[in-house]
Amino acid sequence: MTEIREPHTADGAVSGARKPADSTQVYSWRDVPHLAQRTLWSLRKPVPDAADEAWLLSLLTPNESVLYRQMAEVDRAHAISCARSVSTFGDEVAVASALHDVGKTQAGLGTPGRVAASFAGLLIYEQARGWGDKGGIRAQIASYLDHSNIGATELANAGASELAISWAREHHLPADQITIKPVVAAALKKADE
Repeated sequence: MTEIREPHTADGAVSGARKPADSTQVYSWRDVPHLAQRTLWSLRKPVPDAADEAWLLSLLTPNESVLYRQMAEVDRAHAISCARSVSTFGDEVAVASALHDVGKTQAGLGTPGRVAASFAGLLIYEQARGWGDKGGIRAQIASYLDHSNIGATELANAGASELAISWAREHHLPADQITIKPVVAAALKKADE
C-alpha cells in the first residue's frame, strides 16, 4: 500500500469525499487558456527525462506501467510533471496525478487532432460526444472528449487506486463536483495546469 502523507484517514485513504451533483464533463470558455497552453506545450514536443521516468515507473504497478507506456510521449512528459508537482502528498497522489490522462491514448490523435477535438468540445460538446459511432476523425474526437471516463475505466480494469480512478474521471469537472478531498483536488488541479 502506498503512503499518503497528508491528508489521510487511519486506513490510509484520502478523506473528505463528496458525491458529485452531476458528473457530466463540459468544456467552457474558461478552459481556453488551459487548452491553448497545453497545445503550445504539445508543439514543443517535450520528451520524458529518463531519471524522472524511472522514478515514476517505480511507483506504478505492472498494469499501471502498461497504461503509462502506451501514452504519447508528450503525455508521458506531462504525467511526470504532474506527479512531481504533488509528490509531497505521497505516492498514491503522485500516481493519480500521473495517470489522469491515460484515456487520451484511445483517441489516437496527434496535436492537430487534439486541437480540433478541444475546440469541438468548446463549441459543440454534446454533439461531438455523440460522434462515437460515426467512424474516422469524428469517432476519434468523441473518444478524446470522453477521455476522462475512458481513462477511469482503464484504470479500474488495471486495479488502480480509487483516487487514481476518481481523478481520471473528475479532472475536468468543476471543483464543486469533485469527490476527492478539496486540498488534494486543488493540488491535483494545479499540477495539471
